[in-house]
This record gives sequence, structure tokens and C-alpha cells, in this order.
Amino acid sequence: MSYVITTTTLNEEITGFGRAGVGDFQMIGQSFVTIGAGTISSCEISVKIDVGSPTDDVVIAIQADVAGNPSGSDLGTASIPASSLTTTIALYTLTFTSPIVLAAGTTYWCVYRRSGSLSDTAHYRDGGD
Repeated sequence: MSYVITTTTLNEEITGFGRAGVGDFQMIGQSFVTIGAGTISSCEISVKIDVGSPTDDVVIAIQADVAGNPSGSDLGTASIPASSLTTTIALYTLTFTSPIVLAAGTTYWCVYRRSGSLSDTAHYRDGGD
């Protein structure tokens, strides 16, 4: 079984992190539960440059679940360079370097963050708002 996560909104603000540097927060994510063992090779997200001209990447990571939150340890990552983003929301497919093996009936997180520091003058926005 092969999984592809497609989302226009990663809608769970992660305690202690928040909304991926797409404004005031460091990270957003969406939990998901696998129905069978398999792999994930890519994620699709909607994102845009919201304010200013950020120069860091947007990073997607898959993390295990620990007590209802992302573990903080990436099982795999993929990124979009800032130079590929525009000020219009668009859907991007990010492909992991290697497929990530997922166990059946297990909760994982697709987390979305920026590779650089938070900024009030240069940030991204996800497709949710």
C-alpha cells in the first residue's frame, strides 16, 4: 500500500509550535492513521508567500505520534525552496528522498514548518486561511 497525503489545510496547531512560520507560529501539522502497512513517498500541500520575501525553505516531515503530538523526530523530509513559491496559493507535491515505511493502524503526523527563523516581516501561509 502506498500513501500520498493531500491537504489544503494542515489544521492542527501543534502545542508549543503552532502554524509553521506562516505567520506567528513555528509549525503546523495533521495527524493521520494508516489502515494498512505501506510507504509514503510524497505529500501535497497548498502554500504561498504571505508577507515580505522569505528566503528559507518550507519543509514537510513525517513524524511518529507520541501522546497525541508529533514526536519531534523526522522519519523523512522534503522541502520547497522559497524561490519556487509565489504570492498565490498553489498546490505543491513534495517527494521524499526515500519512501517512508508506515506500520498498519498507527498514528503519524505530517508536519509543515519553515527551515529558518520566524519573522514578522517575511512569512508563508498555508491554504487554510
